[in-house]
Amino acid sequence: MTACLGVILDKAENTQKFFGGGEVANESKQTASDMEHHNNDIMCMNVTASTCRQWAVTGQVGKWPSCFVWNTQTGQKRMRVKLEKDSRQISACCISPDAKYVACADRHDDHRVFMFEVNSGNLIGKDKGSRDPIFDMSFTKQEGKYTFWTVGKKHGAFW
Repeated sequence: MTACLGVILDKAENTQKFFGGGEVANESKQTASDMEHHNNDIMCMNVTASTCRQWAVTGQVGKWPSCFVWNTQTGQKRMRVKLEKDSRQISACCISPDAKYVACADRHDDHRVFMFEVNSGNLIGKDKGSRDPIFDMSFTKQEGKYTFWTVGKKHGAFW
């Protein structure tokens, strides 16, 4: 079993559903498949700011960390992207209010920032951050705008 999962609690019914989990091969985290769900510790999470809060994005630790977008009601995967080798982990992630774009930051020495289009999984842009770690990020809530901000040790930046 894997412990790298998102838990969806239905308070009214007092039941749980999960994103990820299930039987996995008994092998190293570095070689286990991460096509359908996380295979290492989840380090960050963000949920859409819209009223239905239907989509979540989660990022994991690892040499080639994965980022997933998944449905908060059903636990079904919508998108998976894998960052570059030596990214170390996804330290922060966010999803736009309309769930069209995802941004994430890694723990590389340059603390790179990535932006992906959710439906295709295509990389929209990538840039170096500062030498200081990024702890959190968020998209603006203005309709039709896709700027986001990052904050970390001794800095704040708009992208």
